Amino acid sequence: MPTLATIIRALPATWPLPLWTLIGAVILSLPLLLAIRYKNRRLGTSSSQVSLFSLPVEIREMIYEELIDAECTPTFPAAAPRPQPRLRFSWLQRKKPSFTKYGILLANRSINQEFTRVLSKKATYVLKVDSSNERTGSLWPLDEDTMSKLRNCEVRIIATSSMLGSRDPRAMPRRWELRERVCDVLSAMKKVDSLRLHVHAVPDRIWNPLWLWSQVSQQFKCIDSPTFTEITFGLESWTLGENCLKRDADGRWKWRCQAGDHVVMDDPEGWQPIREFCAALYWECQVCQQRAAS
Repeated sequence: MPTLATIIRALPATWPLPLWTLIGAVILSLPLLLAIRYKNRRLGTSSSQVSLFSLPVEIREMIYEELIDAECTPTFPAAAPRPQPRLRFSWLQRKKPSFTKYGILLANRSINQEFTRVLSKKATYVLKVDSSNERTGSLWPLDEDTMSKLRNCEVRIIATSSMLGSRDPRAMPRRWELRERVCDVLSAMKKVDSLRLHVHAVPDRIWNPLWLWSQVSQQFKCIDSPTFTEITFGLESWTLGENCLKRDADGRWKWRCQAGDHVVMDDPEGWQPIREFCAALYWECQVCQQRAAS
């Protein structure tokens, strides 16, 4: 049997150095490749190997629940990804999942559907409406089947005067086209338990935050399908620490303080004028005042 040195001396001496390096790497890696192949064959014939789909559905769902964080908040539309350098070989590129932490979504279609069903029950989906998607048809890249499974959801509207379609806040129409589109998409939610609305104001010279908060909240608080359970207000990068709107057990809106979640006052049915809205938003909580004084 010829030795490695004999094989090397038999090769042409005119071959370039990179080719010699490649040939040497292939020869040296052959034993390792054979060992890996032999090990994989043994694992494939082992009777102790258990497939995920050989487990009952209830066990698989328990496994999925362990993978999901308690504070998981899938957000749509997601932040724009950073541009990646183009690879020369397209087969090296890989499609990333919607939530980069959960690579299990890319395993196969069956696991994707099962995991998404469990994720829809445990996670709080955050659906944003801003300048990037306010004019798109679907608003969010979620099909009707996924929307119908959501249990907890928060809609965040990044409100600007151009989005509301009026230069004068007093001339804001009661029938807002964007609201109709949002409600049309949200109507697919058949099992939602908590549906919150957060109005993030981006003021300008004509529209101050109070007008933006007032107009958007009044547009959404009276819709019936689906029914919002809470409306909060924010500005720039922080959440307003004053009062917010929450429904009580009977489905009526109440103004509540965010510090202690105490009822501040009842919210009138129908459209609330801007003056009354501002008064309710900044009304001081008597319970918190008494506790601070004692």
